[in-house]
Amino acid sequence: MMALKSKKLFFVSLGICLGALLLTWHTPPTKAQTFNCLAINQVPPVECQALVTFFNSTNGLNWLNRTGWRVTTTPCSWEGISCLNGHITSISLYNNGLQGTLPAELGNLTYLNDLFLLSNQLSGAIPPQLGNLTNLETLSLANNQLSGEIPVALGNLTRLTNFSVSGNQLSGAIPAEFGNLTQLTELNFSTNNLSGNIPAIFGNLDKLKVVSLRSNAFSGNIPAEFGNLTKLTQLSLSNNKLSGYIPVDFGKLVNLNILDLADNQLSGPIPVELSNLINLNEIYLDRNQLSSHIPLELGNLNDLLLLSLNSNKLSGKIPIELSKLSNVTTIDLSDNQLSGEIPMELSQLPNLFVLSLRNNQLSGPIPPELWNRTTLTSLFLNSNQLTGTIPLELGNLINLKYLYLSNNNLSGNLPSEIGNLTNLTSLKINDNPQLNGPLPITIANLKNMQTFWFNNTALCEPDEAALLIWIYSHIYDVKSTKIKCSEVPTPTSTPTLTPTPTNTPTPTNTPTPTDTPTPTATPTATPQPLKTTITYTGGTIISNETDHSTTINFPMGAVTTDTQIIYAYRLPELLPPLPNGLKNAGRAFELTALQQGIAITKFNYPITLTVQYEANTIIPETIYLYWLSNTTWLTQGITLTQRTSNLLTSSSDHFTIFAVLGRSNWVYLPVIVK
Repeated sequence: MMALKSKKLFFVSLGICLGALLLTWHTPPTKAQTFNCLAINQVPPVECQALVTFFNSTNGLNWLNRTGWRVTTTPCSWEGISCLNGHITSISLYNNGLQGTLPAELGNLTYLNDLFLLSNQLSGAIPPQLGNLTNLETLSLANNQLSGEIPVALGNLTRLTNFSVSGNQLSGAIPAEFGNLTQLTELNFSTNNLSGNIPAIFGNLDKLKVVSLRSNAFSGNIPAEFGNLTKLTQLSLSNNKLSGYIPVDFGKLVNLNILDLADNQLSGPIPVELSNLINLNEIYLDRNQLSSHIPLELGNLNDLLLLSLNSNKLSGKIPIELSKLSNVTTIDLSDNQLSGEIPMELSQLPNLFVLSLRNNQLSGPIPPELWNRTTLTSLFLNSNQLTGTIPLELGNLINLKYLYLSNNNLSGNLPSEIGNLTNLTSLKINDNPQLNGPLPITIANLKNMQTFWFNNTALCEPDEAALLIWIYSHIYDVKSTKIKCSEVPTPTSTPTLTPTPTNTPTPTNTPTPTDTPTPTATPTATPQPLKTTITYTGGTIISNETDHSTTINFPMGAVTTDTQIIYAYRLPELLPPLPNGLKNAGRAFELTALQQGIAITKFNYPITLTVQYEANTIIPETIYLYWLSNTTWLTQGITLTQRTSNLLTSSSDHFTIFAVLGRSNWVYLPVIVK
């Protein structure tokens, strides 16, 4: 019996032991059990243990790539680890999904040259023990979620050449001890919550090539000592709270390629000394409180690609010297107090893509030459005091994507050539009350258009259902006048501004041209010039000779603003010589047009001229309306629509001297005398 109990007890004990063994086999090992650094000899155990602690502290099991970590006994082969002479010299695990905090044990890797941990999700403070890594040359912790202050101990890293903690949540001031890092070539504190003054001792770091402190809360003046950093190629201090003047010592930074001081509270003039920076490619001084004029000397920066001075208090004229910036692609002078006219010389910039002059006090017409700068992709001239019309040459800007002309005093119509701008995505011509006429149907060519504002103008929508459907269904953002062209009033009578001729009474009824020959007579006296005003809605002019021989009809939109028309009869015998074989049919006159006292030479739409003539000795089928170009009579540009025995109807789109000419029907026979 005792033997049986002993056997049972034996088997129970054996089962318990086996169960415990199985339980132990199935239980996942704890982190402390995963790796024994004492079992390796490739690197010192203290360095191995620093790596293991780092792995555990940054959620290593969820890294994107953790090849070899805590699996092999050769840490130098682990992902991102490099060694030399039995020591760990580099950790490179950027963008690898690291989460958690940096352990103090990293300070035990005293042979480390490079620590690349950028673009992860590291949080917490930077351990001051990193100050023990006196062999460190590169420290990059950028684009993480690190917080707290920058450890003073980092000032011990006197071999450091590259330092970047940009894109974190660090706060406090930059330790003055960073002035000890005299080997630095790149220094990047950008996009944090750092504050205080920029240490003047940075002026001692004369090997620096790149400095970026942008997007923090630094205040006070920019240290003049930055002028000592003559090897600098990039300096970015933008988006801080810096105040005071731009140091004139910046004129010493002759190797500078990029100067970015935007979004601060800097005041005073732009230093002329910046013109010494002959290698400058980009200059950002926008959104400050800079005043005075734009230095003419900036035109000497031959390598400049981008000039951004917007949102300051700059005044005076735009220097024509900027036209010497032959490599510039972008000029932004918007949101200042600049005045005067836009220099036509800017159109000579062969590589100009973006020109922004909006929200200034610029006046006068838009330079015609600017419409020939076919490289332009963006033209912002809105919110000024510009006058004149939008010319046909607008259609030359075939690469344009953005055209803003709103909030000016532009007049006239929107040329149909707008349809050539097939890359256009945004067009704003709103708040120009004198812009009028129908929208050109060629707008339907602008298949890429997303924004079209023409509200607060006199532009009207034509009765083209397909066009209107396209505008309001295809274009995402439309602001219109809601004016229908069919609702725009048309003139019901001939303008009443006709003066009374001195030699003949003014008729009270307008004769209606017909196909029936009407007796005509050459006026016996030259009447005074006839002056009247035509508006956008059009009108009719009847000549003031005795027989009222000429009627001129202006269609709606032929002129886009109030235009004074002057009709003057011309005596045929006082005209320039006619070509051989041509004879005057008794009718010649001159049309002149003035807009705001300035002569114009062309209409937007052809006008119709109906002229009575004398065909006594002229072959009827040779009779045409000619116009005078200098001393040459031409028919190009004039379309014949109707010709009867002494009535000629033609259309033309320009102002000039006109005459009805034809070939004589006289035949000269030779006389033979015997």
